[in-house]
Amino acid sequence: MIWDAPAITRLRELSALGVPMSRIAEAFGVSKNAVAGARIRHGIYTTPAPRPPLPEPPAVPALNECRYILDDGPWQRRLPQWCGERVHPASVYCPDHHARCYTTKFR
Repeated sequence: MIWDAPAITRLRELSALGVPMSRIAEAFGVSKNAVAGARIRHGIYTTPAPRPPLPEPPAVPALNECRYILDDGPWQRRLPQWCGERVHPASVYCPDHHARCYTTKFR
């Protein structure tokens, strides 16, 4: 394909709108590599939208706080949410979560 001025203008418009290269290639009837090459040759660069900042991770529970994890994760660059209730002396969990995790009873 010959990338003439109207095609380059349309390529700039579609790239600015964030249309994927595969969809642009379908519209022009060329391969993704042809679109990528045209974008590079004509200086059409797109920058990804900035990600919102991650919330501040919670503090790690103290030794006398329940360490049962309440959320399912994955915890990408942040810590999980813990129960935080007071623990039983024989466990790292509060009595309710200890009963969920173990079949033995406290002595």
